[in-house]
Amino acid sequence: MIDVDSAIEAFRREVESIPGIDPAYLEDWFRRHKQTALAVIQRTISGQQAMNADRVVTLNCGLGRDSVTMLLLLLEGQLVVGGRVLNVTEVDAVVFSDTGWEWRHSYAVLFKVREMCRRVGLRVIVLAKPGEGTWEAWAGNKVRGVRRRSAPPWLRADGWASIEDKAAEGGYHRRPGILEDYQSRSTVVSISKGDCSSNHKIEPIRRLILDLARERFGVPDNATWGRLVRKGERRPHVSLIGIAADEVERTIGHKGLSYVTEFYPLIEMGIAKGDEQPILERHGLGWVRKSGCMMCPYQPPSWYWLLRESEPGIWKAVVEYEHIALTLNPRMYLTGRKPIAEVVDDWRAKNPDLTIEEVLGEGYDRCNKWAA
Repeated sequence: MIDVDSAIEAFRREVESIPGIDPAYLEDWFRRHKQTALAVIQRTISGQQAMNADRVVTLNCGLGRDSVTMLLLLLEGQLVVGGRVLNVTEVDAVVFSDTGWEWRHSYAVLFKVREMCRRVGLRVIVLAKPGEGTWEAWAGNKVRGVRRRSAPPWLRADGWASIEDKAAEGGYHRRPGILEDYQSRSTVVSISKGDCSSNHKIEPIRRLILDLARERFGVPDNATWGRLVRKGERRPHVSLIGIAADEVERTIGHKGLSYVTEFYPLIEMGIAKGDEQPILERHGLGWVRKSGCMMCPYQPPSWYWLLRESEPGIWKAVVEYEHIALTLNPRMYLTGRKPIAEVVDDWRAKNPDLTIEEVLGEGYDRCNKWAA
């Protein structure tokens, strides 16, 4: 028989261990959300199956405001998924798939995410890009811009000692950094195609899910898992995606797969963009900004100006990336109908007083859903 009072006190101590949480806030939170503790305890008493008991559950963290908010709610014991509160023990891993060209402020969040998750025993896996020289290796593995069927040259034939080692050495990626990938093909990321998200975010994470399932259940591949799901012998894996309740349109048009399904906890909980700041601030993360690639096609001219001012070396590489594409197709602009340098000059002439912090604070509306 479970001693409910003792279990509640144990839960309270667990919440108190969350790194950076304000003690004054904690007292008020526990009073208001004691029902959360009771729900977790009741699940234990009733023997309700954990969400990841027979499948893999990942929290996809793009290091932006949406996904970090989702993670913080999980750590606080407030994240609702599928109509019930999710416990940290029900998540197999927090996953960040690095495109190789994320903003510096996004990478700064990664340290905080690692530390918070370490304190509660939550696994963090960063799917890094392969090391230097991968562009040349990738280009050497191509014929007339079409990738050969052979594996990318940075993949190790003898495998890796662990999932973490494989992730750190680029083993989940089949392409180099996103800018290098498109530059090697003399093109730019297109809003309409969405292949940037697929190649650099979605597919690497799904390869990781395969390895996590192998590690826990011994199932050889995602296709096998999918067949077992269709036969009713398995449940699909779960990916938790951070999309705010006022951006529901970002979920439209997604084609699900038999072996993995997606949940959008912020939408389920009705948490919109404007609701995120207080959650971030109570963990000392009010400075978290929108994530995304530094050459994202959704990015407005203001953020390209920000890139020019704060990262001149990367700005130069992005300008060159566009220039190479324009030599192949004179309409292959990053944004608008002018070279990006002219677009930025025009924007700045109209907005001479905006500061870097003001531009960061404004963010922008869209990006792909797996990079939230």
